[in-house]
Amino acid sequence: DVYAAAAVGDPAAAWNAADPVTQAPAAVSASRLIDRQQWQGEKTDPAQVEAFPRTGLYYPDGKAVPSDVVPQQVLDANSELAMVV
Repeated sequence: DVYAAAAVGDPAAAWNAADPVTQAPAAVSASRLIDRQQWQGEKTDPAQVEAFPRTGLYYPDGKAVPSDVVPQQVLDANSELAMVV
């Protein structure tokens, strides 16, 4: 079960064993943790609640991140955080 998997240090297995009622609040908490960080650029819409999407962001290769895109690295971080919060 979800608690047994978490107890042995396997967050992915714990996440996969969790039902959507457990997963949803964890995903929200992870998103809120990400939103509280300091990020380069500015929110695409100043009225948006979440930190992404943003303007003024660049990929490591120097290409601009489109202002309507949440970078895959942020999506991955949200998923990884959700497994451990």
